[in-house]
Amino acid sequence: MTEKPLISIIIAVLNNESTLERCINSVLAQTYKQKELIIMDGGSVDGTINILEKYSAHISYWESKPDKGVYHAWNKGLNVASGDWICFIGSDDFLIADTVLTSAVQYLNRAEQKGINYVYGKVGVFSHEHGKIVAYVNTPWQQFKKDIRQGKFIFHSGSFHHRKLFDRQGYFDESLRFVGDFELIWREVKDNGAFFMDMATIAMGFGGLTMSMDKKKRMLKEALFVCRKHNISKFPVFIMGMRIKIGLYAALKKIIGETLAYRLGYYYSTIRKKAPIEYR
Repeated sequence: MTEKPLISIIIAVLNNESTLERCINSVLAQTYKQKELIIMDGGSVDGTINILEKYSAHISYWESKPDKGVYHAWNKGLNVASGDWICFIGSDDFLIADTVLTSAVQYLNRAEQKGINYVYGKVGVFSHEHGKIVAYVNTPWQQFKKDIRQGKFIFHSGSFHHRKLFDRQGYFDESLRFVGDFELIWREVKDNGAFFMDMATIAMGFGGLTMSMDKKKRMLKEALFVCRKHNISKFPVFIMGMRIKIGLYAALKKIIGETLAYRLGYYYSTIRKKAPIEYR
C-alpha cells in the first residue's frame, strides 16, 4: 500500500466558462501535493479554452475535442490518468476546502487495506440562486446499501475510485446519458461494497429547476433500465415514486399552469417536512 497515493482529478467540461475557473482553483489549492489534474473539454466555443490555456502549466493533461457526452469524456480521461485513485468532478462543482484530499487519504488507505475500491463522502448541494450550500447528501454505506435497492443514487461527484475498480469492471457505459456513474458504481459495490468517509468533499452545482421534466423522465427511465439489468430491484420504490410524482406534476401543469403547480409542490413537500433540494 502506498502511503501517499497519487490522486487523479478528472474534470469534464463543455461551454462552462462561468464556473470552470472556480472548479480548477479548488483543485490547485489543495494542500495535498500527490495529485494530477486532467480536463477533458468537449469542444467548447465560449471562453472555456481561454481558461484552460491560462492554467495549462498547472494541468497535467487537457484536450478540446468533440465527444459523445460526459461518460465518454471521463473514459478518455481514464486513458491518460496515472493515479492510484481517480476522482471525477463536474465543471460546475468545487472541492469545499483546501484540505479535502489531505483528509481523504486516511480513508483511502484504510479502504485499500480492506480491499475496497470505491470511497465516497458527503456532497454539498450548492444553489446558484442562493449562493450557498443548501443541503448535504449521501449516507453511510450500511444505510445506503439498503437504499440503493430502492433505486436511490449515490451522489457520485467527489468520490474516489481505485485503479483496480476499472481493471475489474471496465469503464463507464457510454450508451447511458444520465446514470452511467450509478451503473458503474453498482457493478463494483454489489460484490465488493463501498467505504464511506465521514466528511464532506465537494459542493455540487445545482441550478434549481434547471433539469427539464423531459430530461428527468429520461434519467429515471435509464435508472429503471439499470436496476432491472443488474437485478438491483424489480420494483425500485424510489424510482417508481419519482416517475409518479413527475407524471402528476405534468398533469397539474397542464390544468393549472406551471407556476401554481410548482407552488403546490412546494407547499405539499414543506408540510411533509421533505422539501426537495430545488425548493430550499
